[in-house]
Amino acid sequence: MFEITRTHATMSQRDVPGMTKALLPVLQARGVKAISVGVNPGTAPPDVPSPFVWKLKASDPDGIMAFWVKGGYPLNPGPYPAQPIGLAKDKCISAPGLSEVLCFAFRTDNTGPPVTVEEVLGYYEILRAEYPGAELVASTFDNFVKVLETVKPSLPVQTFEVGDTWIQGITSDPKKCAMYRAFVRAWESCAELGVCDDTDQRIQDMLRFLIKLPEHTWGAHNFLDNGNWTNQELAIARQSETYKSTENTWKEQRQFLDFALNALKDHPLSRMVQDEYKDLQASVPDLSDYAQASVGVNYVCPSGVIVQFNSNGSLSRLYDPVNKREWANASSPLGQLRYDTYVEQDFIDMAKLYNYVAGVGYDKPNVTQYAHPEKRRWEITALSLYSQVNSTSCDFWVKATTSDNQTRTKYGAPEVFYVRYVSDVSNPGLDITLLMMGKVTTRLPESISFNFSPLNLYNSAWSISKMNQSIDPCDVVLNGSQYVHGVEKGVSLLNEAGKGLQILTTDVPVVNIGTTSHVDSPFPVPLQPFECSTITTMSFNLYNNIWNTNYIYWYPYIAEDADFKARFAIRFV
Repeated sequence: MFEITRTHATMSQRDVPGMTKALLPVLQARGVKAISVGVNPGTAPPDVPSPFVWKLKASDPDGIMAFWVKGGYPLNPGPYPAQPIGLAKDKCISAPGLSEVLCFAFRTDNTGPPVTVEEVLGYYEILRAEYPGAELVASTFDNFVKVLETVKPSLPVQTFEVGDTWIQGITSDPKKCAMYRAFVRAWESCAELGVCDDTDQRIQDMLRFLIKLPEHTWGAHNFLDNGNWTNQELAIARQSETYKSTENTWKEQRQFLDFALNALKDHPLSRMVQDEYKDLQASVPDLSDYAQASVGVNYVCPSGVIVQFNSNGSLSRLYDPVNKREWANASSPLGQLRYDTYVEQDFIDMAKLYNYVAGVGYDKPNVTQYAHPEKRRWEITALSLYSQVNSTSCDFWVKATTSDNQTRTKYGAPEVFYVRYVSDVSNPGLDITLLMMGKVTTRLPESISFNFSPLNLYNSAWSISKMNQSIDPCDVVLNGSQYVHGVEKGVSLLNEAGKGLQILTTDVPVVNIGTTSHVDSPFPVPLQPFECSTITTMSFNLYNNIWNTNYIYWYPYIAEDADFKARFAIRFV
């Protein structure tokens, strides 16, 4: 698009602390030779060697060279040699056997280019002090990576996952995430049908807007007042210009979806996207063809699947006729709805484990003083179970809600959940539709998730689908994203023969991991790797608002978004 020719292309990422290794084959296919990351100074930096060779698998013939800068992009170059700051030797990249060193005269976030020639000349003076007698040359990634390649065989090789400890922020806007995934699904289907040609100018114009959606700034970095924490105070404050302007930036960012769709003009992909959008609409189900059913009873489906429902609406039994296995019981339920609220101490505890040079905005200042929230995983109760009458398949609806009404008056729980489970002969397994209806707008920290805690009695191992790769969640580097992962198609629990269970997600892009010592949550700590045998839960996060920077602070911020639909599936393989 920009007609820039690179001999040793480098992906440069600043601010965001990491990425998934599933990206590596995509970069390699496009000739990228190296990755450079400068980590936000408020964020625990991944404990990677720098530089190193990063591979998806140890057996891969080649990998990409990578180098991380801890504690900044780096930070701004210092004012003089005695205070080098971002040009300090420990912020530069070097390798044994290499006579060249790469230092970054980068200004940090939102500070713009150097103001004067004298400022630039000052950079040289700082580096003369850091590297006495060295020849200083203003250079490029291309030039450095070319010489780094000469020592590539001697660099350490790593295959760990890094991930992104900021990824939980994206589910602060569930509707935007679902629409983005719908747009991408339509585009992928269009390409598979041979209808979408990436060289088409309409596709190129569309991509210029669509690529903006995943970027991590989803609105203005407005630190609003640290009062107005209760729902009643928030409702009044939202009428002020400050609050309105903040919400408008969230709406602005979502509009990139509209810009992308409009850019397609008369391209067939436009209709495909709009058809996908129609499937996102949430409405109260019509239960006229359904009859009341009982929890705690085995239901045998024509497909051979056997299900039983718990009083909280989850599956307390799931028999798999393909592998002849039981996947659930009362203490290992599947499809369990969770509503959690948090307190300031949660953010204080996170900061102790996560903050580096400073903090990065994971906090809710004064929320205890002004709103007195409670840290709690609230009870959810099934109000009714319905089974379709005269059906050739198993077709159930669960109606559930949080038992305590203050979850909807003081906090932000939905009025009601509906969850549909369908199993038919043509597709053993379960298709699941989750409806979150009437979510209340709150500024208090909260999380809504859909949890799966299958029985693991079969020497099976978990993997997470990311960018068409299966990623081991138990092989994450120290300070990488251990418990919070972006997810593409879903998660799998398979034995060595590739047999077992898959839990697929259509609309929800984040999964949190629970272990025997760690309750699933959107908080990205602890940061130490864990043993696979300790995993108990894969929790699909529908919504959270724990991050007080750049992402959405309360939801819905548009009234019609109070109702939300998410689709999942359980497959036996």
